[in-house]
Amino acid sequence: MNCDGKDVGLDESLPLEFSAADRWMIGELQKPKRRMSTHFADYRFDMAARAVYELVWKHLLRLVRGAGQGTDEQRHEAQQRGTRRTLVRVLETILRLAHPIIPFITEELWQSVAPMAAKSGDSIMLQAYPKADSKQDRCGRHRTDRTAAGTRHRPPAACAAR
Repeated sequence: MNCDGKDVGLDESLPLEFSAADRWMIGELQKPKRRMSTHFADYRFDMAARAVYELVWKHLLRLVRGAGQGTDEQRHEAQQRGTRRTLVRVLETILRLAHPIIPFITEELWQSVAPMAAKSGDSIMLQAYPKADSKQDRCGRHRTDRTAAGTRHRPPAACAAR
């Protein structure tokens, strides 16, 4: 999904609608955030790199493929805006997670992605390192459990409000 030049949800006055896939991705993003701090504390840079790699190839690409399903006419603007916002913010977080491992590449990419993710600053190096949020993790775990069970329950109210 191409976000360049499109509304990525920066205007808070416009409606946003987050799909179940958007909420699921935010939940999945919490796992590598927790793992990265453990891997760095144990000097397991190989495992830290693998955690970022798996996040991108297993989860982010699944979200991107899902976002591309259906034509723009089939999905209303609030849902498109929500999905683009999720994609951009997840990508920006992944860049911050990967920065200690691949600093030059992430810096270059972050300079382009940061304005779309409502981040300001001269460098990714000066940004806070991502930390896991247990409230967001609950939403992602609920989505995964719900899919595995094959039931169609609504996500918790805290997840639906995102």
